[in-house]
Amino acid sequence: MSLLVKAVLFCGLLQPVSTLRCFYCSQFDSQPCREEEKDCSSSETSCLAATATTTFTAGGITNASVKTCVVPPVCGGPISINLGFLRTTVAMECCSTDLCNTAPFPAPYKDTTPNGRQCFTCVDNNCTKKLNCLGNEDRCFHASVVFAEGQASTVKGCLSQYACTKGALTVLDATLNGEVRCCKGSLCNSAWHAGQQLFLLLVSLASIQLFF
Repeated sequence: MSLLVKAVLFCGLLQPVSTLRCFYCSQFDSQPCREEEKDCSSSETSCLAATATTTFTAGGITNASVKTCVVPPVCGGPISINLGFLRTTVAMECCSTDLCNTAPFPAPYKDTTPNGRQCFTCVDNNCTKKLNCLGNEDRCFHASVVFAEGQASTVKGCLSQYACTKGALTVLDATLNGEVRCCKGSLCNSAWHAGQQLFLLLVSLASIQLFF
C-alpha cells in the first residue's frame, strides 16, 4: 500500500462521527416545557416525544411529557400498566432525523374499554383480587419489587405487550426496581410463570415522572 493511500485512510479515521441531535425538554402537569437542542450519544439513534398519564382510582391525575434522545428499543407503544389502584399510560412518537421531534407532544392514550382479559392484582397483602384489563393491556405480570427503603413487596396487574420488551419502560421515572415476568392468558399471573423475564423500571406507586 502506498504512503499516499495510507495517509488518506488515516485522515478518514480522524473524521468525527456525526451523531443525532434532538430537542430535549420535560414537562410536568401545567409547567412550561423549554426546548433545548441535545447531542445524542452514538447509541441513541431516535428522537422521542412522549406523554405519560397516571390515573388514581381514589382520584387524581398526574401528567408528564418529555422530548429527548433514545435508543431504538424504547420506541413503540402505546404502553399501559394497570395495577388496579392506579393506571399509567405512555403515548410516544419517534423519528430519526436531526431535531425531528419538534411537533407537539402526542395525545395521551385514553382507551379505557374492557378487553375481556383479567389479571390478578394486589390489594394490601391480598394478591387474589381480579382486575379487568383495559385497552391494549393484553398481558398479565407479576413483579417482586424493592422499595427505596429496602422493603420488598409483590405487584401484579395488567399491561400491554410492548411493555414486556427490553427498554420499553425506560421512559418512566421509577422508584421501584424489580424482576418482572409477563404472561399471556387471563389470570396467568397467580404465581411465577415460565416466560420472558426482564428488568423493568416500574411506575412509582406515589407519582410518575419521566426519566432521562
